[in-house]
Amino acid sequence: MKLVNFWLVMLLTPVTLSAEQPIVNVCDDQAEFPPYTYYERVNGQKNTSKISGAMMDVLTEITKLTGFSFSVKLLPWSRCLYEIATKDKFEMYMNAIYTKKRGEMAYMTKRIYTMSRGYWYSKEKYPNGLVIDFMDELKNYRLLGVYGWSYETYGIQDEDKIFVGKGKNYSNAFEMLKMGRGDILLGGYPVAYGFESVGQKIAPNGFQWSTISSAPPSEFHIFISKRSPRAKELLTKINQAIDTLNKDNTIDTIFKHYIQCGKHC
Repeated sequence: MKLVNFWLVMLLTPVTLSAEQPIVNVCDDQAEFPPYTYYERVNGQKNTSKISGAMMDVLTEITKLTGFSFSVKLLPWSRCLYEIATKDKFEMYMNAIYTKKRGEMAYMTKRIYTMSRGYWYSKEKYPNGLVIDFMDELKNYRLLGVYGWSYETYGIQDEDKIFVGKGKNYSNAFEMLKMGRGDILLGGYPVAYGFESVGQKIAPNGFQWSTISSAPPSEFHIFISKRSPRAKELLTKINQAIDTLNKDNTIDTIFKHYIQCGKHC
């Protein structure tokens, strides 16, 4: 999939329109999730004071419709989820799929975007390609993944028994695949190409991505901590904003600035 080269819109963290707007603290993954959320690059180097991406643009539009201002901080993913579950500083996290555990600690907004379920493999190892039509077939392969990512949408429950290894981030997981420590790496293609768009190629040459043809796409949402005293208000207003932004095609237009397939990749 060809990424659209698009000049970065000017986004500050926090995303604000007025000092008088109520601020909502949001956490996301420090390992980055481009093209959805990532640190801006300056001469190839991360500028950790500025966060960009399609979801940051979406938050800007949600701010205009709800009156809430969002202050985003990237943390180690496990810490972000811990903060949401046990602390009161952060009220929201984003770029996440539903799991039973997440549903117990947070309210889930309407869908923001989707990502096809698929896998990466070595063309050298599988020169004729590798076709996996059903998720049940995954048990026939040595699987690699990423720590902290949920694979429930792949039908995998007992991850410790299924995976032969997990990388500390997506880049590290690709290195494990390159070294032959697994047969396939589970994950979507937009993030790998998102890294490439900011000058960090993590998918090695000679590796191919393919979708699991029978599997529906994974749906990504914003999650709002049930500990927040305004959780229901945030949920209602953000869902109303999502409806409005989908109706006028704003969300898909934003996403297509970053990746050609838009909000459904």
